[in-house]
Amino acid sequence: MSVKMFTTPKEDIKKDDVVEVLGQVIKRYVVVGDPVINAVLIRKKDKK
Repeated sequence: MSVKMFTTPKEDIKKDDVVEVLGQVIKRYVVVGDPVINAVLIRKKDKK
């Protein structure tokens, strides 16, 4: 799922990183579109 960040994460996030996101799920476009996360916090999680 795509994540829109309004601030820069404190950590470097790379492709395939496992992350925890705090935010709200919204539609990419008002009426139609894929869901995205409107995020306020993102941080790496340990891969298990």
